[in-house]
Amino acid sequence: MAINGTVAGRGLLEFFDSSLEALRDTDGLILDLRKAGGGNTGVVEGIIGRLIDRERVYQRTMPHNGKPFLSRVRPRGEWQYERPLVVLVNRWTGSAGEGLAISLDALDRATVVGTKMAGLEGSVLTMRMPQTGIAFQCTKQKVFNGTLTGDPAAQEFTGSSRSAYTPPVLVDPNTEALNESEDPILEKGLEVLGRATSP
Repeated sequence: MAINGTVAGRGLLEFFDSSLEALRDTDGLILDLRKAGGGNTGVVEGIIGRLIDRERVYQRTMPHNGKPFLSRVRPRGEWQYERPLVVLVNRWTGSAGEGLAISLDALDRATVVGTKMAGLEGSVLTMRMPQTGIAFQCTKQKVFNGTLTGDPAAQEFTGSSRSAYTPPVLVDPNTEALNESEDPILEKGLEVLGRATSP
């Protein structure tokens, strides 16, 4: 299943839900986020909610002015997809796409396969210079994707900023071993999924 463009809008969640219904009985799933950039938290949470079995912390936000806070996501829908999941990423995976991939990894819900991503922090604020009209962007807060780990009585947030994250299955499309493949990231993803679904 591929998500192209922004991770936003009710239409995307409807597409995800209907696709998941069609793939409900598969042994495993590949979620392709190589063209997913931008988007919003609600849709990211909606997607994660179909893939987890209980409420989880998935993000820590540190505003430039204010106290850090944790964000939680809950299961959504009448059923959740619980079989092995591989997420494909590359340099074009940005912002909300990155947050989705890192969160699924941190929640032990998916294996992320691909290259380093765009490294775009979340909560981007666009402003315009009053005299020239030139637009520029800056982040209004730092976002870490991860979850609570450790002893249940004293759990701590463990996660990664989007700029620091490296996929656990890193693919270099320029290596000699892979240069004959038309899509080395997909090929590696299929290999990882095959191992996860084999008896």
